[in-house]
Amino acid sequence: MSRSRVVVAALAVALVLASCSSDDGGSTAASTTRSGGSGVTSATTGTTEQVDRPDGPAVKVVRELPEGTPFLGAARATKDLKAAGYVEHELEVSGTATSYEPEGDLPEDGDWKLKETGEKGEFRTRIIVRRPAKAADSNGTVLVEWLNVSGGLDANPDYSYTEDEILRGGYTWIGVSAQSIGIEGGPVAVPVAKDNPMVSAVIGKGLKKIDPSRYGDLSHPGDQFSYDMFTQVARALRNDDGKILDGVPVERIIAMGESQSAFALTTYANGIQPLTEAFDGFLIHSRGGPGLPLSGRDKPDIDIASAITGSAVKIRTDLRA
Repeated sequence: MSRSRVVVAALAVALVLASCSSDDGGSTAASTTRSGGSGVTSATTGTTEQVDRPDGPAVKVVRELPEGTPFLGAARATKDLKAAGYVEHELEVSGTATSYEPEGDLPEDGDWKLKETGEKGEFRTRIIVRRPAKAADSNGTVLVEWLNVSGGLDANPDYSYTEDEILRGGYTWIGVSAQSIGIEGGPVAVPVAKDNPMVSAVIGKGLKKIDPSRYGDLSHPGDQFSYDMFTQVARALRNDDGKILDGVPVERIIAMGESQSAFALTTYANGIQPLTEAFDGFLIHSRGGPGLPLSGRDKPDIDIASAITGSAVKIRTDLRA
């Protein structure tokens, strides 16, 4: 699929992504900030606390996908990465993920307590890596975007919004196909441009059907495993053996997501980050009020449209991220 087709199809989707969010249910900031990758510096006392990151599984790199343009929804064409001193790789990664369930209620202050269900799901997903070609040009910050599937395909709104700063600042960006719709296809929460054949040909189809020769080996076990899949990508980055970042240093890892993906990161920050300590910070952008449910219950994909109207929840204030 040509780059122009991807951008045209995704542009219509990106224009309506903001309709998934609102100004209600604003978040509250945590009272600590990160200091490098080894600890947390309190904003009030100035003291540094070492972060104890629990051990856990990380994704394994299966292979690098062939040269060519990755399928990805974007609000605009990606800039010339080579001219900016950047390289792009698309990797197939695999693992076995767990799912989570609440211990008791999920209060609106965000102080959630979750536990693993014991259910396991094997997965093969893809990640897109955009990094400085020279490790010395990196600023040590890795941005991990939960790709947005509101429009029925993987889209990267936060990369589009921040591309200029990413490229001039030496950031590394990772796009993660975390949800089932992006890979397997499924319902479209925000229908757009039904009369545009380039759009209708791809929305809701999933990567495996959009480009079987490139993505046919991918497999998603269901959205209840998305949160742990996201964690496992972060762990692999922090302990990279060169297969993902080729020596680019990792001093801090920031999770980022817009609109529907921000719903997911609200849930992640409130319930899963305290268990994993996988991220050093969060950019939770234009999220509206609720968090994303922990599963789709009897369906592989979480009902995004219903989640939008869920109860508002704050972001807990005791995070060390």
